[in-house]
Amino acid sequence: MKFLLENEGDLLLVDIDDRGIELKIHVFRLDENERKWVKFENLGGRVLFIGLELSFSASVSDLRVPKGNCIIFIDDVFDHMNMEDMSIVHLDQNGGHLSVLHDNPEYCNLFWPPPEWIVKSHLR
Repeated sequence: MKFLLENEGDLLLVDIDDRGIELKIHVFRLDENERKWVKFENLGGRVLFIGLELSFSASVSDLRVPKGNCIIFIDDVFDHMNMEDMSIVHLDQNGGHLSVLHDNPEYCNLFWPPPEWIVKSHLR
């Protein structure tokens, strides 16, 4: 699977090699001058959100989470792996091990409880 998204003005390609048991994730940045994809080694203080219909990036400081360099999968990208919840992978830990988001409360709290503006718009 491949996903394109913008990150601080750069175009990123997230290439996911899913072999069922093992998950390999590679992130590339488009070097427009050289017209080639360059391996992006570290996202630093950025978190990528990847979904089947929407992908984006955000800074750790905006999200108020302890660290970046991770990817949060926001929908059923890995439906075949029986991941019934959103999932996260820390690119610098566990060899790219995918875990359920609710096992990472510092990130899970981004989504629950929902922000007040979402609740108010739903009640209208």
